[in-house]
Amino acid sequence: MRLNIVIIGLACLFSAIPAYIKIPGLITDEMNILTGGNAVSLSRSYLLEQMHIPPIDMMVAIAQYSFVGLAVAGVVIIIVGLVAKKHKTQFAKSKTQPYFVKSKTDPYLDTTNEQQEKSSALDILQERLARGEISSKEFQNLKKLLEEEKH
Repeated sequence: MRLNIVIIGLACLFSAIPAYIKIPGLITDEMNILTGGNAVSLSRSYLLEQMHIPPIDMMVAIAQYSFVGLAVAGVVIIIVGLVAKKHKTQFAKSKTQPYFVKSKTDPYLDTTNEQQEKSSALDILQERLARGEISSKEFQNLKKLLEEEKH
C-alpha cells in the first residue's frame, strides 16, 4: 500500500462531495450578481444568452459532472494506492556497505590494481580473438606488448 497515493485520492474524493452539493447555489448566486437580480427570469436569461453564457441549469450540470469526475478519479487513485506495492529504488544506499571502499594503501602505489588491469586487458584480447575480431598473429603481438608493459 502506498499511503501518499491513498491520501491524494481521499483529498480528491472528499473535496468533490461538498463541491457537488454546494455548486448549484454558488452558480445561481454568482449569476444573480452578474445580472443584477434574479437570473432565472426570462429577461435575465435573454441577457445571459446575448453574452454567450449558457443557461444556469446547464452550467450547474456541467459543474456537477466535473465534480462527479473528480470523485471517480479520487476513488480510482485510492484503489491504485491500496493495490500498489512499494518498490526498492534502483540506487538505494545499503545501510551495511559504504558507497566507496577506501584502499589502505595509496592507489598510485598499489600494484594489485595494475595487475588486474593487465589481466583484464588480456581477457579482452582473448574475447576479441574468440569472436574473430583479431587474428592469432595480432593476438600474439598485442599479448607481447601487454607483457612488456607489465615489466
